Amino acid sequence: MRMTDILYRNAWCLVTVATLWLAPAGVSRTSAQKIDLDVLYAGNPASERTNDFAEFLTRHFASVETTDLAALTEEQARRFDVVVLDHDARRPPRPRFSQGYGVPTVTVGATGAHIGSTNRLKTGYL
Repeated sequence: MRMTDILYRNAWCLVTVATLWLAPAGVSRTSAQKIDLDVLYAGNPASERTNDFAEFLTRHFASVETTDLAALTEEQARRFDVVVLDHDARRPPRPRFSQGYGVPTVTVGATGAHIGSTNRLKTGYL
Protein backbone atom coordinates (compact mmCIF):
# COMPACT_ATOMS: atom_id res chain seq x y z
CA MET A 1 0.00 0.00 0.00
CA ARG A 2 1.38 3.41 -0.94
CA MET A 3 2.02 6.07 1.72
CA THR A 4 -0.49 8.40 0.05
CA ASP A 5 -3.19 5.72 0.31
CA ILE A 6 -2.44 5.28 4.01
CA LEU A 7 -2.57 9.05 4.59
CA TYR A 8 -5.90 9.46 2.88
CA ARG A 9 -7.39 6.47 4.68
CA ASN A 10 -6.36 7.94 8.05
CA ALA A 11 -7.57 11.39 7.04
CA TRP A 12 -10.95 9.94 6.05
CA CYS A 13 -11.19 8.55 9.57
CA LEU A 14 -10.90 12.12 10.86
CA VAL A 15 -13.54 13.34 8.40
CA THR A 16 -15.85 10.49 9.44
CA VAL A 17 -15.41 11.23 13.15
CA ALA A 18 -16.11 14.93 12.59
CA THR A 19 -19.17 14.15 10.49
CA LEU A 20 -20.58 11.75 13.08
CA TRP A 21 -19.86 14.31 15.80
CA LEU A 22 -21.77 17.02 13.94
CA ALA A 23 -24.70 14.88 12.76
CA PRO A 24 -26.49 14.64 16.14
CA ALA A 25 -26.33 18.42 16.46
CA GLY A 26 -28.58 18.73 13.43
CA VAL A 27 -25.84 20.26 11.32
CA SER A 28 -26.26 19.48 7.68
CA ARG A 29 -23.93 20.33 4.85
CA THR A 30 -23.54 19.68 1.18
CA SER A 31 -20.40 18.14 -0.25
CA ALA A 32 -19.29 21.63 -1.35
CA GLN A 33 -19.39 23.01 2.20
CA LYS A 34 -16.50 22.62 4.57
CA ILE A 35 -16.90 21.24 8.07
CA ASP A 36 -16.87 24.17 10.48
CA LEU A 37 -14.00 23.03 12.66
CA ASP A 38 -10.57 24.51 13.30
CA VAL A 39 -8.01 21.73 12.84
CA LEU A 40 -4.37 21.73 13.87
CA TYR A 41 -2.11 19.18 12.18
CA ALA A 42 1.11 18.65 14.15
CA GLY A 43 3.71 16.71 12.24
CA ASN A 44 7.09 16.96 10.56
CA PRO A 45 7.15 20.34 8.73
CA ALA A 46 9.88 19.15 6.35
CA SER A 47 7.84 16.14 5.24
CA GLU A 48 5.80 15.67 2.09
CA ARG A 49 3.39 13.75 4.29
CA THR A 50 2.59 16.91 6.25
CA ASN A 51 1.95 18.82 3.04
CA ASP A 52 -0.33 16.06 1.72
CA PHE A 53 -2.32 15.89 4.96
CA ALA A 54 -2.65 19.69 5.16
CA GLU A 55 -3.88 19.83 1.57
CA PHE A 56 -6.44 17.09 2.22
CA LEU A 57 -7.70 18.63 5.46
CA THR A 58 -7.96 22.09 3.89
CA ARG A 59 -10.39 20.72 1.32
CA HIS A 60 -12.73 19.47 4.07
CA PHE A 61 -12.40 21.78 7.09
CA ALA A 62 -13.00 25.51 7.56
CA SER A 63 -9.61 26.25 9.09
CA VAL A 64 -6.43 24.17 9.04
CA GLU A 65 -3.03 25.05 10.45
CA THR A 66 0.14 23.00 10.67
CA THR A 67 2.88 22.99 13.27
CA ASP A 68 5.95 21.00 14.20
CA LEU A 69 4.99 18.11 16.50
CA ALA A 70 8.24 18.63 18.43
CA ALA A 71 7.23 22.21 19.26
CA LEU A 72 3.53 21.57 20.01
CA THR A 73 2.31 22.93 23.33
CA GLU A 74 -0.89 22.24 25.19
CA GLU A 75 -1.74 25.95 25.09
CA GLN A 76 -1.39 25.95 21.30
CA ALA A 77 -3.63 22.88 20.97
CA ARG A 78 -6.40 24.47 23.07
CA ARG A 79 -7.04 27.07 20.36
CA PHE A 80 -8.38 24.37 18.00
CA ASP A 81 -11.45 22.17 17.84
CA VAL A 82 -9.46 19.09 16.76
CA VAL A 83 -5.74 18.27 16.80
CA VAL A 84 -4.13 15.65 14.56
CA LEU A 85 -0.80 14.29 15.81
CA ASP A 86 1.35 12.56 13.21
CA HIS A 87 5.00 12.17 12.29
CA ASP A 88 6.84 10.09 9.76
CA ALA A 89 9.92 9.38 11.86
CA ARG A 90 10.53 5.97 13.36
CA ARG A 91 10.86 7.60 16.80
CA PRO A 92 8.55 10.63 16.63
CA PRO A 93 8.66 13.48 19.15
CA ARG A 94 6.47 12.88 22.20
CA PRO A 95 4.61 15.95 23.36
CA ARG A 96 3.45 15.73 26.95
CA PHE A 97 -0.02 16.74 28.02
CA SER A 98 -1.38 17.37 31.48
CA GLN A 99 -4.19 15.33 33.03
CA GLY A 100 -6.48 18.27 32.22
CA TYR A 101 -5.85 18.15 28.46
CA GLY A 102 -9.26 17.94 26.84
CA VAL A 103 -8.87 18.80 23.16
CA PRO A 104 -10.29 16.14 20.82
CA THR A 105 -7.12 14.60 19.37
CA VAL A 106 -6.52 12.09 16.61
CA THR A 107 -3.19 10.26 16.64
CA VAL A 108 -1.80 8.62 13.52
CA GLY A 109 0.61 5.69 13.34
CA ALA A 110 3.54 5.27 15.69
CA THR A 111 2.93 8.75 17.07
CA GLY A 112 -0.29 7.51 18.62
CA ALA A 113 1.39 4.56 20.26
CA HIS A 114 4.23 6.68 21.64
CA ILE A 115 1.92 9.39 22.95
CA GLY A 116 -0.45 6.78 24.34
CA SER A 117 2.38 5.11 26.25
CA THR A 118 3.87 8.40 27.46
CA ASN A 119 0.49 9.61 28.71
CA ARG A 120 -0.65 6.21 30.04
CA LEU A 121 -3.53 5.86 27.60
CA LYS A 122 -5.09 2.56 26.57
CA THR A 123 -4.07 3.26 22.97
CA GLY A 124 -0.36 2.98 23.84
CA TYR A 125 1.75 -0.04 23.06
CA LEU A 126 0.12 -3.00 24.76
